[in-house]
Amino acid sequence: MGFECKICGVDDKASINFLGKKICKECISKITNTETDTVLDYEYYKANIKEMWLDYITN
Repeated sequence: MGFECKICGVDDKASINFLGKKICKECISKITNTETDTVLDYEYYKANIKEMWLDYITN
């Protein structure tokens, strides 16, 4: 089983499992530190998490 981050694609053994998908530590840090007024970054991470959530509840 690979450790490829669902958001950035980096192979990171220290990634976490979030709704059955892997997220690397760097992306977790970016997600938790992104301000909502940084619209492009905020929307990017929100869309990725929404996709993971929808995939999780439909499978």
